[in-house]
Amino acid sequence: MAATVQALERGIDLLELVAHASSGLTLNELAHKLRVAPPTAFALASTLIGKGLLKKTGRPVSYFPGERLADLQPQRTKEPNLNSFLEVREKIGAESLLLTKAIDGDALIKMRINVQRSSVVEIPDRLVPSPYGFASSLCILAFLSGEERDLYRRRYPFTMYGPPMWESERHLEEFLQSTAELGYCHPTLGHPPRIAIPIWGKGNTLWGSLGASFNHPISEQHIKEILRTLQQSVTNTPALP
Repeated sequence: MAATVQALERGIDLLELVAHASSGLTLNELAHKLRVAPPTAFALASTLIGKGLLKKTGRPVSYFPGERLADLQPQRTKEPNLNSFLEVREKIGAESLLLTKAIDGDALIKMRINVQRSSVVEIPDRLVPSPYGFASSLCILAFLSGEERDLYRRRYPFTMYGPPMWESERHLEEFLQSTAELGYCHPTLGHPPRIAIPIWGKGNTLWGSLGASFNHPISEQHIKEILRTLQQSVTNTPALP
């Protein structure tokens, strides 16, 4: 009986972990977070998949909430209305606007608006492709808590992902520190001008970031106006964060 109860508790813990991981979790991540061996995590996941409460997809294989689990949640969290960001991009004269969410030491693109499709709000719902190259992901990295920042850095080793954008890891760390002190992200290393601000949720936890890129130089005065407009847009958007 005790073993059955323990398995049930672990199964519930597993579902909670997956429900809060928008990009899914790998088997090793599940095992690490549950503090069990990978075969045990696999057995738990397989049982839940059989019940429709869990599903797996992609390469590498990741686990997500199953359709049956969604059916057990009749009251969904209200999604923010992102159409207002169409006017924000136009107002600040940005090439693109990017809303990115911080999830388990990672950065997930939730919204993108580009000047080429200025009337369309895209919902990519995918991880940032360049973890050390996007202002939005750099902003998230700069304001992440110590544990989640360490997870981010382990997931994206600097030696593999950093050199194309940064001369050394020390330069990256100095930039992240200055970003945290400034309160916003403004990388200038040979790229078009980009700016991103952190978005804070309940309990002063980091929800994500809102970033903008430009195809023309921006003055110091323009930067102040951009920051003010971005912050106001976040404040005025219902259900965000």
